[in-house]
Amino acid sequence: MPNQLTTPRTIAIVVSSLGLLSACGLGYHPAVIPPPPLNFVSLSATILNFSAEPGTSAPPQTVTLTNAGSTTIRVLPPVIPIDAKGDVFQAQPACPKLLEPKDSCTVTITFSPNRHGVVRTWVDIPVPDAGPTIVSLIGTNPNPHKH
Repeated sequence: MPNQLTTPRTIAIVVSSLGLLSACGLGYHPAVIPPPPLNFVSLSATILNFSAEPGTSAPPQTVTLTNAGSTTIRVLPPVIPIDAKGDVFQAQPACPKLLEPKDSCTVTITFSPNRHGVVRTWVDIPVPDAGPTIVSLIGTNPNPHKH
């Protein structure tokens, strides 16, 4: 029996279009390349900052959600956790239930504080199977000593 270390072998090296490398002939299987994601979204902002006196409302701000994928996606209503101290962030969606590839929609966020200080929370614009869609929300009072 010949020594396996000295027996010449032919090895095929395969580089795919995605840059993955596999070796055939040494018991390796060719690289299995998963398909690229069909559904993904982009957001125009990941953080929104608001400033308003208690009892008033800050100017509304919008977040644009874009279907950057190649298939139609499902968009659910935005979710903002309820702040136990009574500060109110609200989201008004202008998104259809189904968003075609390359189309966009907006969600308008408002902040109406009921107390002084900084409030931090988030809004989630759920898009099943399309990646994270969370925007941080920060609300502040510009002058906590003003009455």
